[in-house]
Parts: sequence; C-alpha cells; structure tokens
Amino acid sequence: LKKIFENKYSCLEAGDGEEAIAVLKENPGEVDLILLDIVMPNMDGKEFLRYKKDTPELDSIPVIMITADDSPEQQIHTLSLGANDYIVKPFIPEVVIRRVRNVLQYNRRFKEIIKEYNTMSQQVKTDLMTGLYNRGSAETLITQRLENGTGLHAMLMLDVDNFKKLNDTYGHAYGDRAIRAIAKKLRSLFRENDVVTRMGGDEFSVFMENVPSVEAVERKAQELCQKMSAIQVKGEGAAITCSVGVTIGEGGEDTFETLYKKADKALYNAKCRGKNMLSIYDKELSQATPNWIHDAETVLNELSDVIYICKKDSYEMLYMNDYACRFFGVTREHCVGKNCYEVLMREKTPCAFCPVARLSPERVFGGLFRFPHSSRVFLMRGKEMNWNGITAHLEVAVEMADIENLKTFLLEEAASDGTQ
Repeated sequence: LKKIFENKYSCLEAGDGEEAIAVLKENPGEVDLILLDIVMPNMDGKEFLRYKKDTPELDSIPVIMITADDSPEQQIHTLSLGANDYIVKPFIPEVVIRRVRNVLQYNRRFKEIIKEYNTMSQQVKTDLMTGLYNRGSAETLITQRLENGTGLHAMLMLDVDNFKKLNDTYGHAYGDRAIRAIAKKLRSLFRENDVVTRMGGDEFSVFMENVPSVEAVERKAQELCQKMSAIQVKGEGAAITCSVGVTIGEGGEDTFETLYKKADKALYNAKCRGKNMLSIYDKELSQATPNWIHDAETVLNELSDVIYICKKDSYEMLYMNDYACRFFGVTREHCVGKNCYEVLMREKTPCAFCPVARLSPERVFGGLFRFPHSSRVFLMRGKEMNWNGITAHLEVAVEMADIENLKTFLLEEAASDGTQ
C-alpha cells in the first residue's frame, strides 16, 4: 500500500490498533484517512473502530477497511462496523487509488457543507455588521436563561446620542464605523457569557446573569458611559456619546419583554435628561409617561424662548432647550444633572425667591425677571408638571422685547383694519 501511494500522499504506519492510536495522538488534526485491516494483533480493526467512535477528535476521520474476503456478507459486515468503504486483497493499484480518492473527496465536500451550515447558522443568530447577537437570537437565549436562573440579573440598553445627525453630517460610512467601534468596545467591557446584542440601528443591549450586587451593575453602567465617550472612530467626525438605561431584577419573574421595556424606559429618561446620561429603572420611572413627552424635546427646541425643567424636590436640572443653552452659554450635557441655581444664577445655594414651593399642577406662577448675566427682562411663567414620570418644575421665560414687538405689531394690524 505504501508503494502505491508514493508521490501521491504522505503516509504514517502502525502495526496494530494500539500503535495507530499512538500515531494519531502524535499527529492531531493531520490525518485525513485511515486504511484499516480487520485482522491485527493486540487490538484488531473492530476494537479500533469502537475506540474511534467513542473518541470525538477521531470520529470524523473516514476509514477504508482492508479485507481478503470479498463476499457480499463480508462487505455488508465491513460497512456495518462504521467503515466508509473497503479494499479487497490482493490490491489492484488503480482501484485502491480511486477508492481512496473518492472517500477523500467526499469527506472534503462534507466538511465544506458542515462549515457552510455553521456559517449560515451563525449568521442567522448574529448581526452581520458587528458580529453581536441580533434581537431574535438574544430574545431566545435570554428567555432560556431567565427560565433557569434564580440569581440577580440586569439588562442595559444603550443608544448613540444624535446618531442621525452624525450620519447626515459625516456620512453613512462614518456611522457604520461608529457602530462597529461601539460593538467592539461592548465586547471588551463585558464577560464572555453576557449577552451583548445589537437590537437594531444604533441601539444595543447587554444582559448580565448572576451579577454579584446592584452596586456592581451600577458601577459597570457608569464605566460603560465613560468608555463610550472615549471611543475613537477612524476618519473625521464628532465625539461619540451614548445614553444608557438599566433595569435590575432577581429570580424567574422577569421575561425578556418586561426587562426590555423597563430598560428602554430608563434609556428614554436618560435621553430626556440631556443625553450622555445613565438612568436606572425604579419605582418613580414605573409611573405612566404622558404620550406627549415623546415629542416634547423636538417641539421645545424649535421655540425661541428660554425653557428649562428641574426636578422639584432637588433643584436638579432635567432639561434645557436649545435656545436656553445658547442664552446661558452652556451645553445640555454640561448643565443637565447640576442644580438649577448653579447653572442659571451661578450661585451655590437655592434662590431665596424660588417659587418651587408654591407651584402645583393647577397653579401657574408668573412675574418679570432679569438673569444676572444679562440686562434683558423676561416674563417668567412656571408650573409643576410630570416629566417622564418625575415631578418637575417647568419654567418658560419670554423676553419682554418680544412681547412689546408683538404688541406693536397687533396695534398696527388693528389700525390697518380700521379697528382698535
């Protein structure tokens, strides 16, 4: 046999089954085909095949049995032992070569099919751009873990701030690079068994199972916000910031859908507070959110009045519209989360004349006011409101010059119509 295969294949030899096992262990992954005699000392062909079948790293190697008996019964018996084909003694070189070549070609194609199948299976489970889990596969996996898990778990939702603007300004190629950079950073920040997912577009999620404590999740979420802002994207572009929403649960009561909704609500709260923020779902956020809030930022940013919203019980700034940011010379990211008297009045303590205590959902407080850094006079109108489940103080400041101009305009219009 060795002479037949000279200059065609590299061959390794063994005198019996035990020697063959030793040769295979010395050359892992290098043997493509085994030619095996049924009759051998110490360990015969039948024993070797049983050992091979029970050994995963050897089981996929094809076998051609060597026999001197070409009866139909022997052929059937040979194949029933697990052989892929057989060769009858005495050898006919052309037949031996053809049978060996056929088995090798078949096995090679079989491996290609398995590889293609595994690739397709992986593609069905993953997001093609990032290699992360896609939403469908993540939902299945997280559902299984929730059904079997009893410990503390968490879901984090992450969304790129102003992603549409980044795409429109720097192009979709930059946006794609940013998505891949975020995916890479997420994989590096979390454990191997955490379910890191691209939910779609610029939205990602991470499911963490068996976390040690609530504090550990909060620290990881804070680290996530910091690391995301440090991402560098190849090519020109603006710095990337992300908003993060977190929900934490225990035991088997949660479902994928309930975790997703809670984390998504916390994420929306983070974006309402000025973006580049972290928000954790709690009882306060579990309150129903008025439908109009979902479009509030868009509307308020179009107005040419100073508008800001503060948390009623702590003076924490929750929102400033674009005009207010320009007027006070700050960015929303800089001021949201700070106390209103620090941002608006540049003071270290609450204002003595603050109307917050007198506000209610039914009562509107008003008056004329001049901010310390400006000589312009404003008509202030404030009231209590629910901002994304938070009891808040809404303040609208309309410049008196605008009111005077409007008054002049209305008088002129009335005069032209012959009315007063």
